[in-house]
Amino acid sequence: MGRDLVRQRADGTDGRRRRLYLSADGEGLVHKISARRTRRLAAAYRLAGPEAVAGFRAVLAALTQTRRNEE
Repeated sequence: MGRDLVRQRADGTDGRRRRLYLSADGEGLVHKISARRTRRLAAAYRLAGPEAVAGFRAVLAALTQTRRNEE
């Protein structure tokens, strides 16, 4: 049933702790998902146009700045 996407290893300094790592299949899946997301974002940016993209980036920058001011 499992897809064996994540591996577990004992921590090098504390045997009670377990570290999680992506398997080769897990890394492949992450790459596939990331590539698809990149293509979809690029298509959405093209459809929205440069003014919309600039507005979106301004909103993201404002969110980042707001978060820094809250800390």
